[in-house]
Amino acid sequence: MKIVKTLGIVLILSCFITACSEENQQEPITIESQSLFDNKRAAKAPTTTYDAYLNVKEAIETHGMPTLPLDRGSFHELLSLSGIDAEVDTKSANLILDELFVFQELGVVTYIQEKTNFSELTKDLIIKIIAEESVEGIDEVEGFASLKRDEQELLRHLNTVALEFKEGAAGFGRSSGPCGTYISGYHHSYAPCTTAGAIMGSSIGMSLCGIPCGILGGVLGGLFGHWLDTK
Repeated sequence: MKIVKTLGIVLILSCFITACSEENQQEPITIESQSLFDNKRAAKAPTTTYDAYLNVKEAIETHGMPTLPLDRGSFHELLSLSGIDAEVDTKSANLILDELFVFQELGVVTYIQEKTNFSELTKDLIIKIIAEESVEGIDEVEGFASLKRDEQELLRHLNTVALEFKEGAAGFGRSSGPCGTYISGYHHSYAPCTTAGAIMGSSIGMSLCGIPCGILGGVLGGLFGHWLDTK
């Protein structure tokens, strides 16, 4: 009799667990749901900033945008979904996002000229990278060799990011208003906000804490720009 009762309890618990599991599967998923995304990595490990951007973009299009400012949980979910293996904290991510909003308000040229401490040549080259969506032979530009090493590394990284987004996203719209990317004197007067955002985010991130933040900044900036391009 005891054995029968025990088996009955086990069966009831099994049915209850199964029912709960089925119910949980039907719940709407959001990127804020830490229990669903915690410790999960991107399906495809990124090889470029653009790949990492795509990983997060696909998740956001499916599950929804995270609430800003990012809290610790949602930031680590986003980082995990991107596939980026980098030591970056939530505070740094939110600082990058804050600066992206300033960039949106001021526009490319004004932000770079007034809100960065780079040399004049570096400022000019960042603007050129955004306007032309990469600069061929950037190392050979006159004056490049005389720049500080960190500014040389910055420009090489930004140029690489620009080329990645240019090659991977030829269909981006060229939004003229929201992100203020009109740059006079260049063939591409209106850089896509997605590409401009990725380059600016990378620049902000690298200035904050080097390459790891530069990669994350490119992802956040690309997402920020994509939102502007499609709003």
